[in-house]
Amino acid sequence: MREIPRDSDETANQAFEAVNEGFKDGKTRQQVELLLPLIGATDLDDWPGGIRQQFKAASPMCESILRNLRRELGFAGTFTPTILDDGDATAAWESEKITAILFPTAETMDYIKNAVGKGSDRLVLLINPQWNKGGSNFVSDFGWGAAKEATEKLLSTFEFTYSFEQRKQGGANIKLIRSYPKPWKVMVTEDDQNFDVIGEAEKRPSYKDVELMLKTAYPDQNIFSRFLKEIETKKGGLL
Repeated sequence: MREIPRDSDETANQAFEAVNEGFKDGKTRQQVELLLPLIGATDLDDWPGGIRQQFKAASPMCESILRNLRRELGFAGTFTPTILDDGDATAAWESEKITAILFPTAETMDYIKNAVGKGSDRLVLLINPQWNKGGSNFVSDFGWGAAKEATEKLLSTFEFTYSFEQRKQGGANIKLIRSYPKPWKVMVTEDDQNFDVIGEAEKRPSYKDVELMLKTAYPDQNIFSRFLKEIETKKGGLL
């Protein structure tokens, strides 16, 4: 398997394999974070159409994952899609043994609780959640008090089995990948073929964790400049 998927098809296939492995190990509550292919991006905005535009990119990937799961696990029946919230583009796919929810929000927690309550052997997937758990200057979407604690306790039972994320940090292009049962990997990348794994972790690395990995990997120079020099050196060695 490639370290970094080249497109949405490879991303969906990696996610399927991770979810499948997790389910075989008894993990029936899973969370997945997909890096979505840009559709209609402009110079000013990657998603000028907002969450509904993201839904158009994400839904084919979700359906690919679910088709492969149904085939691999031998589940009968078809998936019935349902729009849970049109404004937030939240959708769910249900079959006899699987529930998958795309872009779940705090407003869809009752649906998630209902899915979990259908049996301990049911696979429940949360894909690209949109809620804010609070912290710093933000208020949690789950409110406060006992209700917030109960919701967070339920969500803590969902394990990241697949995640593919990217961001800019410290002047570098960062990619975070977790594909169960492998640990989280943090990479500095030029592209999907030239990258430097700067750290691994059993839990999702925080911003500060990645910052420390960057300082450890590139202590003396501008991070990305040094990485590019190393790539050129490797290329030169192959000539």
